[in-house]
Amino acid sequence: MDQAIRTDPLPDYSLVARKLGEDHCVIVAAAAPARRFNSSAHPRQLARLPWVTHSQIPSASELYGPGGERSDLAVTPRAVAS
Repeated sequence: MDQAIRTDPLPDYSLVARKLGEDHCVIVAAAAPARRFNSSAHPRQLARLPWVTHSQIPSASELYGPGGERSDLAVTPRAVAS
């Protein structure tokens, strides 16, 4: 029996899947760009920063603030890595 652990949608719907847990992405920043972002600013302003993203993570995401407020964020990455 073959087994695999995937973090993205199943490419073949004939496969059987069981949810093992949830995966969360974390946004990190270098010190200089982070200093330019005011903590009271709206999360959409993050889109103006220079982004490096992972090839398996979509460039449009939902962000949730401490109060549960949802914000959509779409970025144009400066570089994409895997």
